[in-house]
Amino acid sequence: MAGLDRNSHRFFILLTVALWTAMSTTGCVNTATFQSAEVVGHGESAKGIGITYVETGDREFDDGSVGRSFSLPIISGWHRHGLTERLEIRGMYSIGAGLEGGVKYGMSGYSEATGGQLSLGSTLRLGGMRRRSPPLEDGARGDTAWEAVLDAIVPVYVGYRFSDRFALSATPHYALRTISGIDNEITHLVGSNVGLEFGTNGLFFIDLMGGYDIRGASPLFSVGVATSR
Repeated sequence: MAGLDRNSHRFFILLTVALWTAMSTTGCVNTATFQSAEVVGHGESAKGIGITYVETGDREFDDGSVGRSFSLPIISGWHRHGLTERLEIRGMYSIGAGLEGGVKYGMSGYSEATGGQLSLGSTLRLGGMRRRSPPLEDGARGDTAWEAVLDAIVPVYVGYRFSDRFALSATPHYALRTISGIDNEITHLVGSNVGLEFGTNGLFFIDLMGGYDIRGASPLFSVGVATSR
């Protein structure tokens, strides 16, 4: 019983550290999806790991404060599971970008060996943002605070599989972002991922993303590589 309590205590500490790291390292941004329009088969699972280089611009808020820009790599791991032949669920943990969970529903060609593919999805992502308050009256730099960020993302997965060894994909997406902390604010992000897939069993991905924070007038860019089985 004591051993179980110790294990539970260690798990709680590790979980707390993981959550804090995920949500406080940078900001919650739209990083690489590492996904095509294909859906994991019923009862099957797939997992993967990837690294993404992310770059953002400063984001200006209505009160004059600034969401700090950053350039750094983000490491992600995910697990996908097929609930039906058309529907899958996914969870992802990213050091530096947060936690996310989502679903994807295959519309056409989602399980074909070759040809066009189309799937729809929905994703929630929880992360954080470092925000610097406006300069003080004496010109000194304002304080930096942490805010929670929740993204509700609607992606559209479009792709074309040329063979069992190569496919192209594009994932345009819209995100409704809610920021809570110093002030409560809602903004809108638009963007798209473009991906290349190579291989059969252990798939290799290359993923490019460009996006824009409409209200904050802040660009986003990322490039990532990953493997999945």
